[in-house]
Amino acid sequence: MDPRVAWQATPAWWRALAVAATGFVLALLLHRPDLIALTSPFALAAAVDFRRPQSQPPSITTDVTPSLLREGESVLITHHHPHPADGLLTISVDQPQGDVDAPRATVSTSSTTTRKTTPSWGVHTASPRVTYCATTWAGWSLRVPSPEPSRYLVLPSRSGPRRIPEPRPAGLGPGPDPGMRAGDGLDYQGLCNLHPGESPRRVNWPATLRTGRMIGTQTFADTTAAYLLILDAQADGQLGDLVRQLCQFAATVIRRGGAVALAVHGCGDVAPIPLGSGERHLTQLEITLAKLIPREASTNDYQHGRTRRLRLLPGTVVLVLSPLDDPALTPLLIHLKREHMRVSVLDTSHIAAEPLQACEQTVRRRALEARGIPVTPYDGPASLAITLTRTARTRR
Repeated sequence: MDPRVAWQATPAWWRALAVAATGFVLALLLHRPDLIALTSPFALAAAVDFRRPQSQPPSITTDVTPSLLREGESVLITHHHPHPADGLLTISVDQPQGDVDAPRATVSTSSTTTRKTTPSWGVHTASPRVTYCATTWAGWSLRVPSPEPSRYLVLPSRSGPRRIPEPRPAGLGPGPDPGMRAGDGLDYQGLCNLHPGESPRRVNWPATLRTGRMIGTQTFADTTAAYLLILDAQADGQLGDLVRQLCQFAATVIRRGGAVALAVHGCGDVAPIPLGSGERHLTQLEITLAKLIPREASTNDYQHGRTRRLRLLPGTVVLVLSPLDDPALTPLLIHLKREHMRVSVLDTSHIAAEPLQACEQTVRRRALEARGIPVTPYDGPASLAITLTRTARTRR
């Protein structure tokens, strides 16, 4: 048996043995047989656990149900510790749920199941902080090696503006709903002669009765709304709120029938997600956002190159949430602007930045504004709605 997990006599067993021996000695010296009766429970407890157990420690496993959930939901954590011999107990000390919670000890003979409220979004582990195995009378115990922690993923809650304005067409082929090409849609374009074979629903009866000719209503063709979300994960203090708002934004757009692409910078090598729609694509976006771990290293040129190579529709709305600390971000946004994308930036920089850093951010901000890219200071969820409203009013 590994000496690191060998059975050790507990202080309770040594105390019981000391009390029983002391009582027996005093009964002989003082001729007090009643002391033997008083200390007999301690002697019995020491005698029952006199021999060291020969069994191996139990193998601890942890199951988490479900392994994918959202903030605010409950998770079931089950610790399985099958015992190789009868009469053994397992004492597990769980991790505290918060800063003010104290560790809780659980005594069980088979398995324990606890229900916990999920913490903030991200990848979390579930395993006992420390586990001990003891005999029935707690005479011998050993520390069970900690198992491999079970991981579970908590998706961000969808918090943010429920009603998201739809950007108007940029006037360049297919793009955000609606487009600028004539076709079936809801946006009014004008009146034209109704040709044979066209739908009777397009007949404009007031113009037809006034002119005596069949006049139809011509509309702009509705196309798919396309968005590219660029998140700079170096905004540590506001990253939690930004991720939740982006999840709400993506859910609203996709369920409205639009397409969303995602590029994460400042977070290591995270592959960008191309344009897509549907619930499966939405789940992929949320899983990518939930796995973000900010790093101090700036985004390399390879990451920017992958964002440049994304296949986007002309007129795609590009929403950038960044503190503007990365000097390579400005050329990327200018490139997207030249590719007929509508770029808007939410500046998530800290107010109390260092003077030199604040000066560099101001230079990059003015460089973007000089190229026609609006930069809005981020000030809570309302900033995202304001930026979208300004983009929706733009019709070029």
